Amino acid sequence: VAEEPSCSSSASAARLAEFTPQDLSLIVHACGRLGFLHEALLGALARHAPSRVHEFNHQNVSNIVHGLAVLGFKDPPFLEALASELTRGPPFARLASFSPQALSNTVYAFAWFRICHRPVLHSVVMHLRAPGRLRAFKARDLASIASSCVASVPTVRCSRGGSPMP
Repeated sequence: VAEEPSCSSSASAARLAEFTPQDLSLIVHACGRLGFLHEALLGALARHAPSRVHEFNHQNVSNIVHGLAVLGFKDPPFLEALASELTRGPPFARLASFSPQALSNTVYAFAWFRICHRPVLHSVVMHLRAPGRLRAFKARDLASIASSCVASVPTVRCSRGGSPMP
């Protein structure tokens, strides 16, 4: 696929359609681990993946967004499609299958891209508040999620006693 002249031809799209969600996620994850930024390949994947995000499991989502974040490759339409998929259905239902590491990586990636997608953040918080869920998380996972949530939200001036703090 990466050898296609533009990685956007119909031949490239047809080839990408042959890949499973795991294949797609492992390509991006491997590129991230290797520090291999191939913009044409990642662009083709980002254009192809939105129509298939409903097929991605927690590991596929985590691998893709974490790999893209490590490479600094931001594709807003793809990330928006992914965020919409993560918040589809009943509150936090899509996140229920996420391992602590997958959830941490996903929230980290959105924070790295400086994307404040409040429905995703709300779903993450609701997921963590589910009975017995916090016990599954290690301290480092919770710290990473909390830090990423804070980094995702634009700075808000707090007030003390009704007056803004300096």
